[in-house]
Amino acid sequence: MIVGFIVLIILGMRDANPSRDGSPAPQVPVATRSAQPDSIFDAACGYQPTDRSKPDRTFVTKRVQTASGVDIAASDGIGPCTIDPVPHGYAFTPKGALLAGVNFVATLTGHSNKTEIARYQLIASPMREKILSREPELGFTSRATVAGFKTTMVNDYEFAIDVAFSSADTMRKIYAMSLSVVWEDHDWRISLGDSGLRGYPVTDLVTEGFQRWGY
Repeated sequence: MIVGFIVLIILGMRDANPSRDGSPAPQVPVATRSAQPDSIFDAACGYQPTDRSKPDRTFVTKRVQTASGVDIAASDGIGPCTIDPVPHGYAFTPKGALLAGVNFVATLTGHSNKTEIARYQLIASPMREKILSREPELGFTSRATVAGFKTTMVNDYEFAIDVAFSSADTMRKIYAMSLSVVWEDHDWRISLGDSGLRGYPVTDLVTEGFQRWGY
């Protein structure tokens, strides 16, 4: 199954030499600096946790392309504040968590340097350190088109987010990736857990509870 293959992409990715921090791109919404930068709720780039509403199909985002050619989603005041080498830097809000999940799927399937994904988008864990410690190697890419999402609040610092997507390798059939999105070090990051990422086929977005996604 294609989702199983995509999971292997990240679990088998190997380390590249440490890269420089990405710089804010002009086409991405500019962050507003926080008055309390040491607050656990403040995003690293200064986005404020003002919008606590649950995202639905009315959530307005725009399509932005990274330097490596990956189409990601951005929203004013929510993030990401940096898109290169991979998108990161989101507001401590449900919509910030969703954007982190959606853009993780986009970069996981479309960005060849899996080490950069691990460095900027995964939580600190033995799995992340293992990925970062290995020899340089670029991974296979098969860019996904996001079709829908589901969000469930686990606690104040974690969301369970399912991102439905299709790609050429799925023969345009829709699959979903279940993500644990955790607030760590002033940003939303992905937790791989003990068993890695989990994927499953989606027959119907509406009946299976997905909100349709669109830029």
